[in-house]
Amino acid sequence: MHSVCFSPCAVLVVCVSYVSAYSCDCSGSCLASTTTGNYLGVRDSDGVHFLSIRYAKPPVESLRFADPVPFVPSQNVTYDASSLPPFCIQYTTYQSEDCLFLNVFRPEYSENERPLPVMFWIHGGSLLVGGTPDPTIYGANLAKAKNMIVVTVQYRLGLLGLFDDGYNTNFAVKDVILALKWVKKNIGKFNGDPSLITIAGQSSGGTMIRALMSTIQTVGIFTRAILMSDPMGYGFNKRSTSVNLITGMIYNATGCSDISCMRGLSLTDILNAQGAVVSNGPGTYPEINYAQPFSPVIDKTLIMNDFSTYVERGNLPIQVPMVVGTVADEGNSQVEDVVSSPVSVAYYPIILTEFLGAKRAALLLATQQFLPDPLKDDSTRLELAFVGKLFYWTCAVQRMALSYFSNMRKMVYIYETEAGITYPANADLSLCQAKYVCHESDIEPLFGTYNASAVTRAQIAVSQEIQERWYQFIKTGNPNSGSYAYWKPLRSTLKLNLLKIGKSKVVSKLYPDKCSLIFGRVVKFDYQLYSQ
Repeated sequence: MHSVCFSPCAVLVVCVSYVSAYSCDCSGSCLASTTTGNYLGVRDSDGVHFLSIRYAKPPVESLRFADPVPFVPSQNVTYDASSLPPFCIQYTTYQSEDCLFLNVFRPEYSENERPLPVMFWIHGGSLLVGGTPDPTIYGANLAKAKNMIVVTVQYRLGLLGLFDDGYNTNFAVKDVILALKWVKKNIGKFNGDPSLITIAGQSSGGTMIRALMSTIQTVGIFTRAILMSDPMGYGFNKRSTSVNLITGMIYNATGCSDISCMRGLSLTDILNAQGAVVSNGPGTYPEINYAQPFSPVIDKTLIMNDFSTYVERGNLPIQVPMVVGTVADEGNSQVEDVVSSPVSVAYYPIILTEFLGAKRAALLLATQQFLPDPLKDDSTRLELAFVGKLFYWTCAVQRMALSYFSNMRKMVYIYETEAGITYPANADLSLCQAKYVCHESDIEPLFGTYNASAVTRAQIAVSQEIQERWYQFIKTGNPNSGSYAYWKPLRSTLKLNLLKIGKSKVVSKLYPDKCSLIFGRVVKFDYQLYSQ
């Protein structure tokens, strides 16, 4: 039931919505009562925002390397919810180990408003960096544009989030599960619909979604999933990898040998040990991947099998409709991070071996289908980027999506974004200029956080299409609205029904020979070798 009051400010002020939701006064302050306390948020021209809501106790001291514990508010205390939280621990300045917060963005309240659909956003960053202070994922614009609720969440990163002492691990995954349970229980108080929660994430945020779908702990919490640019070629870490290899390197770097010692380390020591794994682990052990060395762990408690194993067996714990896809040039920024300028084609097999390992590189070269053209500019880096795009993203996503539909008969919509807005961190990369659509180029279009004076009409149109399709999927399960090309769910290798966002067309196939006959068959994905 809704109750509305008018104030001397001559604006509509929400007094109560849904279940005694939140109240706003004429100064722009809004009070929300939740299971983890009362929070004083803000109301402005973009809607109502409650920032830095605690969903867990600070994961410090005895709670470092421990499962998250629901936050218990102090009596008669109102918490400030007008500013974003610090990042979780990483290599940045605005950070804190006390970082388990979420943010709720909703549009201005309207009379007779029905409960709103909810997008629960999980940020990317290789499970090492990122967080909700990132201005590109500020949820107000999207919430206002599509009249829905946007929740953004923080979770522990890197060593602090995925350390494994052989007894307990997956703290980052458990953080997100606790945050989801908070949303399920409390979102009605913001007039959100707890039966219409869609989890969405980009890059390692997509990997986190795979983990959430691989555990029975999330049964009944969310209804749909959107995985953007998830590097599905990588799987979860086996216990032998996380304990024997990664934790072994951490103990060697810190001088510790147990959890008690680890809890006493300074944050500098924690980051230095994490850096040792990131820098040396992948080159030393093929089981440790370059992109996400700290990955969800198949601990046989929270996660029993890799996502791919579940999908191939048809018994994934959480089976919901999905939107999955990539951008056109996923591999470009990753290659430029390693090879900063054009190099001779003579270096191609050497660098390819560094990426894939000697055996897989030799198998790929033997196909004669992935060779740089010495007559073309920058062909070595561009061919490496093309291989990376197919191997870690495009072909891995196709294979997983086809198995998901075939074995569980759940709808999967697959896409490739052909136009975007260059992510700020990629702005200086030569392989992310002009015609290239790099990893992360779909974030600002989704959230509407771009500088409107610095983008083209075509880029704005892409943003509007992504927002509308995602909203329709979140609300109804169908990413069509009548305004764009009709998009059907995937059916088979030659009937992908793959949407080309930015070109307003749907194609039946994309690299079918390479994705069906080479990658995943001749050249195995990481998850096939190290996670199953």
